[in-house]
Amino acid sequence: MKGTHKKVCLLLIVVLICSLSACSSESSDDNKVSKEAEKIIQAMMTCPNENLYSSSSATVIGEGVGDEEVNAMEKKDDADRISENWKKEVGDCFSEGAIDDFLQKGLAQSYFAEAEKENVEIKVKEISLAGKEEYTETANVTYLKGEQEEKATLLFTLNSDGLVTNVEPAG
Repeated sequence: MKGTHKKVCLLLIVVLICSLSACSSESSDDNKVSKEAEKIIQAMMTCPNENLYSSSSATVIGEGVGDEEVNAMEKKDDADRISENWKKEVGDCFSEGAIDDFLQKGLAQSYFAEAEKENVEIKVKEISLAGKEEYTETANVTYLKGEQEEKATLLFTLNSDGLVTNVEPAG
């Protein structure tokens, strides 16, 4: 009887330890940016990346007026290639159709264009969670633009499945 009692106590202790460690790992995840947000941030703030940006695929109002039709088709093909690469890279992080909105709004391309214009590399240094609610997540991002440290705050809107529906600068 004593042996069975010891085994039951030992089993309860093991279960209690496992439960406590599971709770502590869950709470540490609550202090981190979601894997979807982190993946999107890394993709849009690691520049240059010719798979995700090409200045020839960027659309500027008034640009291309008078271009030959062939040149316009090449730009469209390049833009389509860039869009497909974004979908391969982070498409699984977005709800249906949301990545197209993200790409059209220009935030995805803004860091690439800035890096190209200033002829510098941009890379993420640190990502931290600024706030989290049921359907939103705010991330503070510290990144290096060349040698200079910069900061950005991004607001991610999520659906009930935790997929991103919108990304925009916060504040």
